[in-house]
Amino acid sequence: MCKVAVNRLFLGARELGWELWDGKQVIEMTSGQIKAALKNGKSEILGLCLDGKGELQLDHEGYMMENIMCKVHIGKLIPLIEDGLVMMNIFYYVTGTEEMDGEIYYHLISSRFARETLKAEKLLALYELGAIAGGMKVEDGKIITFDRKQWDGKKVPVAKGEKTGA
Repeated sequence: MCKVAVNRLFLGARELGWELWDGKQVIEMTSGQIKAALKNGKSEILGLCLDGKGELQLDHEGYMMENIMCKVHIGKLIPLIEDGLVMMNIFYYVTGTEEMDGEIYYHLISSRFARETLKAEKLLALYELGAIAGGMKVEDGKIITFDRKQWDGKKVPVAKGEKTGA
C-alpha cells in the first residue's frame, strides 16, 4: 500500500513521528518505522527517502517533495523549510491524476487532510503561490506529476501532464 508523507509531528523540539495518507486514512509512523520500511522495500512511502547515511530526507527527485508541514502544537503548522518564498500555512501534495471528458484532473491531499480534485488552471495557481509541496513540478510550461505506476521504488521522476500555455 502506498503512503504519502503529509506532516511531521513534534512535541516542542522533539520529533514524535510522521503523518501519512494511504488514500483512505491517516497513519502515524515513527522515523524508525519509516526507515525500516524504506530499507526493506516492503512499503511505498512517497515524499521521503534515505540518504547515503541511512537518514530520512525529503525525496526531491522521485516524488518531487520540496517541503512538508510540521505540527508543533495543537492546530499549529509551520513549514519544515522556512524561507521568504513560503507564505502558506497549508501545503498540498499531488496524489494522482485522472482523465475525464478529455481533460486531466489532479487529486490532492492537504496538510490538514482535505482532499481536492482540481483542473490544471487551479493547480497552477496553487503551485505559483508555493502551496504545492510535493508530487508535481512545472518544466517548460508543462505540468509534471509523479506516476506511481512507473516508479521503481527509488528516485525516478516521470514526466506526465499537459502544456499549460504559460
